[in-house]
Amino acid sequence: MATALRQDVEWIREHTRLSEAAARWQARSSAGGAADDLLLRGADLTDATGWAARRKENAPEITALQRSYLAASESYATSLAEAERKRLDERERLIKETEGAQQGRRRFQRRMFAVLTGLLALVVLGTGAGLWAVFTSWQSQMIDRSQFVAEVVDKKVDDGSYVDGMLMGLDALPDKKSVSIRARMMPLEESALQALDGAWRKWSSHWAERTNLAGHTGSVRAVAFSPDGKRVLTGSDDTTARLWDAATGAAVATLAGHTARVSAVAFSPDGKRVLTGSDDKTARLWDAATGNAVATLAGHNDHVNDVAFSPDGKRVLTGSDDTTARLWDAATGAEVATLAGHTAPVSAVAFSPDGKRVLTGSYDTTARLWDAATGAAVATLAGRKGYVWAVAFSPDGKRVLTGSFDTTARLWDAATGNAVATLAGHKGYVDAVAFSPDGKRVLTGSFDTTARLWDAATGNEVATLAGHTARVSAVAFSPDGKRVLTGSYDTTARLWDAATGNEIATLAGHKGSVSAVAFSPDGKRVLTGSDDTTARL
Repeated sequence: MATALRQDVEWIREHTRLSEAAARWQARSSAGGAADDLLLRGADLTDATGWAARRKENAPEITALQRSYLAASESYATSLAEAERKRLDERERLIKETEGAQQGRRRFQRRMFAVLTGLLALVVLGTGAGLWAVFTSWQSQMIDRSQFVAEVVDKKVDDGSYVDGMLMGLDALPDKKSVSIRARMMPLEESALQALDGAWRKWSSHWAERTNLAGHTGSVRAVAFSPDGKRVLTGSDDTTARLWDAATGAAVATLAGHTARVSAVAFSPDGKRVLTGSDDKTARLWDAATGNAVATLAGHNDHVNDVAFSPDGKRVLTGSDDTTARLWDAATGAEVATLAGHTAPVSAVAFSPDGKRVLTGSYDTTARLWDAATGAAVATLAGRKGYVWAVAFSPDGKRVLTGSFDTTARLWDAATGNAVATLAGHKGYVDAVAFSPDGKRVLTGSFDTTARLWDAATGNEVATLAGHTARVSAVAFSPDGKRVLTGSYDTTARLWDAATGNEIATLAGHKGSVSAVAFSPDGKRVLTGSDDTTARL
């Protein structure tokens, strides 16, 4: 009962408190003031609602004002809840909009980044392509420049300005250690390197051109040094032969009198006479000191192709397209003997070292040995299948060497005329031959662009001298036998080591085929004759 009484008392107190709160609310509302702050909210409203639900039957009645007050409080609480809900919804909306905007901004930023990256890539690629185009254009210009410099270097070398040429050549080559970007980046151009190498080799080897013997107006077909090395003799298509000072290159005399090209020349052993052979069917003797004509050797019926003095200087030998060779008295010019027997032009002639034998080579595919005193035939060297273009005696006179259009050279016994060895290996006509001074080596030149060294005892090939790019038309050994000289239609002459076959120097400068070569008696000078109308020392 005590507990029930206490609950009733509490309910009555709440009734009283609620009545007072409702009265205050009504009073302010009636006065026109804002009374929402007097309404119940939260836990108070929950307690009041619970209080109303707990009313007992015998408890005081809940008044209309109290019900209105509770209803107003519930309505106000509902409106506040609705407002809070709307506020939260709005906040959620704003958050979503903000997030959407941020996402949109991020998407935009990503797109802009992709666009900018693409543009940057295009700019980089465009710039790179442009720079590469500029670089390749610059390289092309540098190559053109280097080629031009190479030509200038060659000209400097031709003029004897070797050091100037080398300095210019160095400027046309790349230098990785240079402080200049141009020098470091410059492309290597092969012609500039070759020009510099040629200038260096000529300067360092002392085989550079010393003198250009200019004066002829036609191809220089034949050249020779005087026995003392002081004079040079040249024969030309311009119908003249000329004498030159070997030290200075100055013209000494013009030997005029022939009416067709001069194709062969020779000095007498004492150097006092000059012998020339011409397409005008004659040979001529001249005074080597004055250049005056001494005798005309007339008797051939066609071109005179080759000439030679006997070792004692008393006889002259000529070979002609008229199929004969002839012996002449060197003092008077009188004919001594006609060597008849060939059936085609005689292309080459030679005396044996003792002067007792004469050797001839002919287009009839044979070579022949003759008695130099009587002109009688001694032996026919037959067995070739092509023109015999070149002939030579060994220094001891025991061997004969012939070069033929059948692509071989042959060694023969000079006493019997029997074949000793066939030197096979060339792929083109053999048009030039020579023995080394000691007779141990044989040198041949060929249309196949090579010269070859052979063992004179066995006929075995020793070395192939490869480097020319056209027919090798002339060959010679140096007096000491250590060097080999070749002349070619590629416009160059070349020096080679006779022991190894290695190239020593390329003598470039002629503008036409080099058809004749010779060493000076001391071996210090080289003489070349060319289709460019000059001879060069």
